[in-house]
Amino acid sequence: MRPTTSSVPPLRSAMRASHAPRQFAITNETYGRFPGGSDAMHLMWVMQVHHLDTDFYDRFFRPGAYGATHPAHLGTWHPQRTGSLLTMGQEPPSRSIRRVDWSDLATVQKIADAHVAAYLAAGRNKNMDHQDPQPIVDRVAPAVLALNNAHAVELSWLDAASLAALIRQAFYARRIGDVGAFLIALDQTAKYESPNYLWFQQRYSRFVYIDRVLVAPSIRGGGYARRLYRDLFDHARWANHQVVVCEVNIDPPNPASDAFHASMEFREVGRAAIHQGSKTVRYLSREI
Repeated sequence: MRPTTSSVPPLRSAMRASHAPRQFAITNETYGRFPGGSDAMHLMWVMQVHHLDTDFYDRFFRPGAYGATHPAHLGTWHPQRTGSLLTMGQEPPSRSIRRVDWSDLATVQKIADAHVAAYLAAGRNKNMDHQDPQPIVDRVAPAVLALNNAHAVELSWLDAASLAALIRQAFYARRIGDVGAFLIALDQTAKYESPNYLWFQQRYSRFVYIDRVLVAPSIRGGGYARRLYRDLFDHARWANHQVVVCEVNIDPPNPASDAFHASMEFREVGRAAIHQGSKTVRYLSREI
């Protein structure tokens, strides 16, 4: 509405507000608009967060730390990231969202599970540059096992049962793609008989130990190991850890790993010969 001849003329400066009728509270430039105003109000601001790392809250907070819609957010509002997912009544999320009862936790959980499954299935090492590290779930465990055992000299051989046990007690077990790269780490509470892990457990009261990390040869050089390490550092900081540790082979040598860990600011804290002297390792540590 534009002012009439009987209206208060537009004011160009807060300095002139005192000449306006008392029913207007003019406190700043009006930029030629009708000087509409109101009495001062106190507003409660709310920050609404959608993209939560629910794994973090599940691990470190009690149930109820986030709302029922959070685990379903990705598929509901970003279906392009979950493939051609269909939900309620076999309709896309954008068409079915109004018919979803978000107070029904059982329904929400089913939708969330479907979204996660579709997202993982759509990954399959496509567009890995844009994928965040994801949990190692049962569906990809055989691929992790195969990739691990193809590099058993560097990592040590596993069977399916030992991999499952390792993941169950892992502080961090994530991969990029399906599966292009993965990292498994333990904290000081693990029940693990690795001589390297035990070396750190005897010397540190709290730590995060990188048990194994591997990037498939076909995609090396893309920064995936660095991305996994940085994600691990973030998780460790959230859990109030101050040090991340690992070992690197001296014999047989692994110069690429030496260079990588030096670039990530790890420093040597010890050495040992293990497995009846068949392997010699350097123990490394990085403060976070």
